Amino acid sequence: MHDRTSRWIPLRLALGLLIVVCGACGSSKEMRSSSSLGDAGSAPLALAVESSSPVAGAPSRGRDPAVLALSMADARHCTATALASNLVLTARICVAAHEPSALLLYGGEDPAAQQLLARGRELVVDAAEDASLALLILDRDLPETTPLPIRDEPAQRAERIRTVSFGQRTKDESSRKLAREHVAVTEVTHDGFLVAEATCQGDPGGVALDEGTGEVLGLVTQGGIPCDAPAAYTRVDIHRVLLEEAMAHAKQMRQDDLDAADAGRPRAKSPKKSRPATDVGQPCQSAFECTTGMCVREDDQAYCTRSCGSGDRCLTGFRCKEATDVKACIMSL
Repeated sequence: MHDRTSRWIPLRLALGLLIVVCGACGSSKEMRSSSSLGDAGSAPLALAVESSSPVAGAPSRGRDPAVLALSMADARHCTATALASNLVLTARICVAAHEPSALLLYGGEDPAAQQLLARGRELVVDAAEDASLALLILDRDLPETTPLPIRDEPAQRAERIRTVSFGQRTKDESSRKLAREHVAVTEVTHDGFLVAEATCQGDPGGVALDEGTGEVLGLVTQGGIPCDAPAAYTRVDIHRVLLEEAMAHAKQMRQDDLDAADAGRPRAKSPKKSRPATDVGQPCQSAFECTTGMCVREDDQAYCTRSCGSGDRCLTGFRCKEATDVKACIMSL
């Protein structure tokens, strides 16, 4: 049996084709066009590319229901991710100065327009003062939310991930759920990893997900501020013991509630691997609307796309097309 008191402290908390790559925080732009062969046997492609970096993120539009808004008494918002029906993962900086009951969980895309889902009941943190993660046990089960599993393996350099957080694309914009898809990991350290593109004004607690399985990889330590700065994430795999202890404790508390009420409740949903929903192939008017920061115009249609090549394969129904300095996933005929 683990000595829980030594490991954690429970506290009271995106003529021919046009691809436009657009971001809210950068202003440098580059135009490139060329005619070159695409896939073997295909006709030459003419691509004109406008790029602006970095990309600040695009609305999640309901694709990440397990990522929630965590609100404090001062109306500030952080991000929390459901790991169990009554347990969320967030940043310690968000909760350390608050009583658990003062921490409120909201769903949806805009925390200001949503109903309260749950309140905090008990806070679980590592005993180390510099620990960056926190887990919040809730006073009730989250409705219609399938929790996300934790990945055992750390993020790998050049791996592509999905990032989600409640943040702002500009300083004058209100906080809402923003996602960034197909983001490359640029560096991995003993306790974290860096990405080059993320929400610029992202709130603490933002989560990094495995793009293929939806498993949790990391938690925002430092957002991309200024916008051309890398965003840093804490690895969650190195905190596996703490996470498992918190999940076991939350499960026992839920069972105790059931026993006390002497009545059954709907069975809680268990975390499961599932590829996160993508907006690749969805209609767009500009790259600003796409989580990949790429929007392609083809004949009379425009849709979100993403980069490809060098082992970076397209989704089913898309083919990787090439032009000078550009490879993008284009819908197959």
